[in-house]
Amino acid sequence: MPAKHTAEIVVADAVLARYLHCSVAPLDRCHVEQRDEVRWQADEREYGRPQPRAGLTGNTSESHEHEEQLNRAAKQLLAWMKRKVVPPSGEPLVLFVPPRLIGALRRAGFNGLSDHVQLHEADLAKLDATALARHGAIQQLVGLGRPRGHA
Repeated sequence: MPAKHTAEIVVADAVLARYLHCSVAPLDRCHVEQRDEVRWQADEREYGRPQPRAGLTGNTSESHEHEEQLNRAAKQLLAWMKRKVVPPSGEPLVLFVPPRLIGALRRAGFNGLSDHVQLHEADLAKLDATALARHGAIQQLVGLGRPRGHA
């Protein structure tokens, strides 16, 4: 079994982000404690663009608005992480985001944090603490789960 330890993680999506501390509790159970949470602020000045040819090209104002929401969320997530999320020294921060947010994070400047943050593709932001503690990726981080591909 892998060595037991703790992990500092952030789970985020286009709506919210949560900073969590994960550790091993008695009886080899994973414990997840929330340290901070933030919900992204919508830009009230943002309006949908009129797209008269939307039916012909397949582009819609909804897809533009969704893309803008992802870009805003990525910028706010990076700013929040730089300001609020400080894992213990020497311990990397693990960031779980859905696939659609990864590109927006890279466009927003994630590469500047990549030395200190491990980026993982997973949509975990809406899971509560109990569900996160049972999730295989979280258990593996604290040394309770088995690596993928092992029986």
